[in-house]
Amino acid sequence: MNAFDEMTQTDAAQTDDAQARAARARRRPVNPNAIEPGDDLTLDGDFDPLAQEQADSVDLSDLDEDQLAELQANEGHMPHIGDPSADHAPREVVDDRPAEVRTAELFERMRPRRRELLGILRLCAEPTDVETVYASVDAAQASHRSVYSGEALCSLLVRAGALERIEPQHQEPRVVTGEDGMEYLEPAEQMPVQYHTLPAGAAMVEADRPDDRLTQALEKEPRYKPIYLAILRACDEPGGATAKQLGDLVDHDPLLASPRRWAPYFFGILGDCDALSWDKTWTTTEVGRRGIEELAAELGE
Repeated sequence: MNAFDEMTQTDAAQTDDAQARAARARRRPVNPNAIEPGDDLTLDGDFDPLAQEQADSVDLSDLDEDQLAELQANEGHMPHIGDPSADHAPREVVDDRPAEVRTAELFERMRPRRRELLGILRLCAEPTDVETVYASVDAAQASHRSVYSGEALCSLLVRAGALERIEPQHQEPRVVTGEDGMEYLEPAEQMPVQYHTLPAGAAMVEADRPDDRLTQALEKEPRYKPIYLAILRACDEPGGATAKQLGDLVDHDPLLASPRRWAPYFFGILGDCDALSWDKTWTTTEVGRRGIEELAAELGE
């Protein structure tokens, strides 16, 4: 292909594009308000931006009763923007329900952290400094990860009314006489921040009866008692048992066929009842050992 042919093809392509744009323009609806090149956009020297607003104002004295009623009805649908001079700052929502109700709701919502919450309340039966409380929570959660720190759990208990945070009172420095006979100001020893369990928290500790919870769980589905017994015994062996070991132990038992159940269903319930504890493996607690004795006696094993 020579240079002349290439120029001819280029001109033809440009012509086709121009014709296509013209066809699209003809199909496009005409906007009578569109600004065209060359339009005079200069504002009229007599233009008053407030004139239209004044023209739109209504003289109520010119309206009859029906028109006035219609205007008032329409005004009732206008959005309410409030008092501009009022304080619109966000306010903290205060839960004024009894502390016992809020505490029970917290424990229901935080079932996986029930043991840690109760541990805090037991530890703080007497005022206890915050560092000791936080350290105890860290130790309790050392073997499993949790998004809740000791401080976060204590804050939840404080908001529920189960725990109080005691801020120390400011101690003024005292005047002491030095060996040189001069008087000096000696800083007073500052007391640490402490937590103390309130009546709602103490009632929750008193009501916590893991043996009763275990009995209720076993009686809820008595057909699975042999499964519970097998899991408790396996976890009572030295070193405990892993989830895989427990699955190999019970997952193929005919009792779990219909409805289909798996090992985590059972050791999860036992953990909620404090019959098992997790420390890299599942291990049987004293509550669980008492459960073994009762189940073995009942099942004759």
